[in-house]
Amino acid sequence: MDEYVQTDPLLQALLDQGILADEHVASIVDEHERTGKPVRGIVLDMGLMDEDQLLDIIAGYLGTTAVNLPATDIPPDVIHRVPANVARMYNIIPVTMTQHSVQLAVSDIISPEVMDELMFVLTCEVSFCVAREDDIRTCINQFYGDDSGAV
Repeated sequence: MDEYVQTDPLLQALLDQGILADEHVASIVDEHERTGKPVRGIVLDMGLMDEDQLLDIIAGYLGTTAVNLPATDIPPDVIHRVPANVARMYNIIPVTMTQHSVQLAVSDIISPEVMDELMFVLTCEVSFCVAREDDIRTCINQFYGDDSGAV
């Protein structure tokens, strides 16, 4: 269990901040290993905190802020900065951009490897903000179309 906690940044952050007790961590790791479900989803399903509290923790870990996507006006040129397949693959929505960078809304902690992949694919610097997972999915369907039938 300790190995898994050390390799999962969200679980480690929740433990470091004293939000989770050891028995919660054991239950979360067991559930993750049994089902493959992400730690984020398990924490929410167990009712250990609500999604806004979890987003605040993720934002703190990433050194950024949480954003309310439905209340955010995202210009079309910002949306076009990220191809639909990239938005779907990484579950991201571009929120703002400059000439050399783009800010992406994510719902979970992004690994350094994924950050590098996004910078390579988008050929620019990337920064992050956090948003509700359902809001990101809704925006992806709204801005890029519903691709659920293409699989």
